[in-house]
Amino acid sequence: MKEIKWHGDTLITSPDYCLVLTEEDYHLALDVLKIPKDGRSPWLLNDQCGATLHTFDDNHVVSLMYTNQVNLIVYGLLVHESVHIWQQFCERIGENSPSIEFEAYSIQRISQNLMSLFDDLTGGLK
Repeated sequence: MKEIKWHGDTLITSPDYCLVLTEEDYHLALDVLKIPKDGRSPWLLNDQCGATLHTFDDNHVVSLMYTNQVNLIVYGLLVHESVHIWQQFCERIGENSPSIEFEAYSIQRISQNLMSLFDDLTGGLK
């Protein structure tokens, strides 16, 4: 019987991103990306900031301040940072006016992935 070959690559390569919940893990992620220690910004933008996106070429590190007093605000912060990942992705591929469905599905996917990473790291919201 003749074998049918299928090709399943995605049309557009998505950005790479990770989620870190501590400053130590932030530096571990940057070590993997080979970012020199003197070229690193603080893991959070400032003390009042709940989350920060760091971008290095096509790689993104989402830093999230995590405490045991977690609530739904955490997921809101992850959606916020997802929008920034999406915006930088569009800029990288030269997309100045994506369709609203392309935008919505993309942000949804990035958000769900970050939420899944968060749940894997913490056991989810309590």
